[in-house]
Parts: sequence; structure tokens; C-alpha cells
Amino acid sequence: MAVKIADPLLMREINKYHVLETIREHGQISRVEISERTLLSGTTVSAITGALIEEGLIAATHSPGGAEAQRARARRSAS
Repeated sequence: MAVKIADPLLMREINKYHVLETIREHGQISRVEISERTLLSGTTVSAITGALIEEGLIAATHSPGGAEAQRARARRSAS
């Protein structure tokens, strides 16, 4: 019998909890900052925040940027 290390659904819910707690704690925060604070990958944070936006639990806003925003993709904040 193979031993399961982690249940993917449970891990997804735990990661979702960490993202929601980070947003609750810090208010409007970019996905990059969520990734840095939770130590989750940018891809994971984007997938979770995308699902939360679709569920209507958070809203995405676009923040104006300076020179950095002109060189890179604009940051999207979750709140």
C-alpha cells in the first residue's frame, strides 16, 4: 500500500486560507507581495486569487506604477 504524503485538496484549502489571511491582515496587497509573505509560488497565488475573484470574495484593482510599471506588467492587487 502506497503512503500518501499530502492530500491535494487539503493543501489547496490550506493555501487558500493563507492567501485570505494575508489579504485580511494587510488589506490591499499585490499578488507578488502575497507570494512573498506566504512563500507560495506566483502561479499558486494567481490561481487562488483568480478563484477568489470569481467567487466574489475579493476584488482585483490595478494600481498605477512608476518607472517599474513601464518596464513590466502592471501589478494587480487583491483586496
